[in-house]
Amino acid sequence: MKVLQAEREQSKAESDSAIERLRADMERYHTDMERLRTDMERHRTDMERHRTDILKDIKSTSETAVTRIMIAIGIGVAFLSGMVGFLGFLLNGNI
Repeated sequence: MKVLQAEREQSKAESDSAIERLRADMERYHTDMERLRTDMERHRTDMERHRTDILKDIKSTSETAVTRIMIAIGIGVAFLSGMVGFLGFLLNGNI
């Protein structure tokens, strides 16, 4: 009888120990998940900031390229207008 009671107590102690280990594991899991969520949020914010910086750089670069192209077109039109005027003057004497 005492052996049976001792086995029950040992079994209960092992069960309680297993439950405490499970609780500790669950707490550790919860802590790890919170840390992971925080890290993911931080990385998402960093990626968003990086994307914004890249878009600003692209916009700046494209605006610079468009400005240069417009200047080149203006110079080209002015040059061609001058050439047409000069050739017209040489060929006809006036335009």
